[in-house]
Formats: sequence, C-alpha cells, structure tokens
Amino acid sequence: MAMRKREDDDVFPNAAGIDVGASSHWVAVPRTAADEPVREFGAMTEALLVPARTSRRRARRTRQAAHQEHAAV
Repeated sequence: MAMRKREDDDVFPNAAGIDVGASSHWVAVPRTAADEPVREFGAMTEALLVPARTSRRRARRTRQAAHQEHAAV
C-alpha cells in the first residue's frame, strides 16, 4: 500500500495534546509556546487547576494573536 506524503503545514499550530491517565495527566504544547513544552499534572482536582489556568492564558493569547492578524489584513 502506498503511503501518502505528509504535509508540513501545521493545521492547528497552537494546539495542545493531553494524555489523560488515572494517576496523572500529561499536557504537551508546541516547543515554541513554553519553556517546558511537556508537563505532568496530578489527576486530582487541585492539581488540575494549574493546567486549566495555563490553558485559559494560552487561549487568550491565541485569540489576541488571531485578532491582530485579522486586523492587519
């Protein structure tokens, strides 16, 4: 079976990946987005507040960047 050529274009360049486990969760963001692009968080509520806050800040920056890009066009 022939393999398709992989596109180098990023479809969602600011997307994060989350691996949900029973005892911990791993979150990965693009290398350029953070000093520590892959982090482990505990699975209990208190430990999950940290990635939730981080995610909200990233989303806010992403929206601002998209707005600035759109305004420049």
